[in-house]
Amino acid sequence: MTTEHHRVFAVVQTSDVGHARRAVVDVGRHLGLSEDETGRAAIVATELGTNLVKHAKGGGNILVRPLTGEGTGGIELISVDQGPGIKDPGQALQNGYTTGTSPGTGLGAVRRLSHVFDIYTQVGKGTVVLSQVRSGGARHASVPAFLIGAVMVPYPGLDVCGDGWGLTRLETGVQLLVVDGVGHGPQAAEAGLAALRAYETHAHSPLPDLMQLEHEALRDTRGAVLAVARIERDPPKVHYVGFGDISGRVVSSGASLSCVSKTGIVGAKIPSPQVYTYEWDQRSLLVMHSDGLTSRWDVAAYPGLDARHPTLIAAVLYRDHNRGNDDVTVVAVREGTGAHS
Repeated sequence: MTTEHHRVFAVVQTSDVGHARRAVVDVGRHLGLSEDETGRAAIVATELGTNLVKHAKGGGNILVRPLTGEGTGGIELISVDQGPGIKDPGQALQNGYTTGTSPGTGLGAVRRLSHVFDIYTQVGKGTVVLSQVRSGGARHASVPAFLIGAVMVPYPGLDVCGDGWGLTRLETGVQLLVVDGVGHGPQAAEAGLAALRAYETHAHSPLPDLMQLEHEALRDTRGAVLAVARIERDPPKVHYVGFGDISGRVVSSGASLSCVSKTGIVGAKIPSPQVYTYEWDQRSLLVMHSDGLTSRWDVAAYPGLDARHPTLIAAVLYRDHNRGNDDVTVVAVREGTGAHS
């Protein structure tokens, strides 16, 4: 289960870079990373922040969260800005390249120091850079069957998040849960955590049974909206069940299909769970998100984005469609093919 949210650091001036770097060092020490691993992540924070100050229109944000799942610890850093974009990202990734007064080691250094790295840029619209520095020092030897990524940010000014998401890798596919506790703040976070704990125990249950078990687990909380998607590879299908304002969308071959959620609050009052099934293929993308993100996004507006790392996809949607007045979670999943490092 995932309860660790991203901390957002606004980077507009040089002093902001140091603030983000110190926060990254604190995360590394808290996780027990080695000095070398923590130092690598700190350099990434410095390079990303310096690029925002020098090149982004009005600066940007660096999102930071600890990585504690799926076998290895580490730190995830995401740099987001809204302009001016990079005309030739391949050239910009070469060490020694510069368009200003810097030594030109920024993005090249970030890629070299990262175990997972990806970038998406559009001229005039901005750039998003993903870096994961993991413990152990080695890049993954193989690409997993499914790539999953997310951005989760609490209500502005709060340090607890009422959203959460859970992941279960199955023999035949993968399953995702996204939950949004009613409201925001500590009581919403309590509801979200109760949902994740129930999911951890009952994830392999049939989907209608899983929803009923979640309903019982949340009865003593203020309740939540919640959805679960189970992606099967044989035959390739998405099975989806949900209640309330959790959005799910399957993007495939340029078409975008919204998944059905029924009206209800899990833990308070829900009708009988109903599972809906959607087509899936190797090029499909599933995006699930809480209502902290508007539903007016279209992956087709971002050429090539659907083939990027899912965390990068989530970060681009967060940058451009975040309401800014609620907890927000965006989770993306696709099969482990296409462009990523």
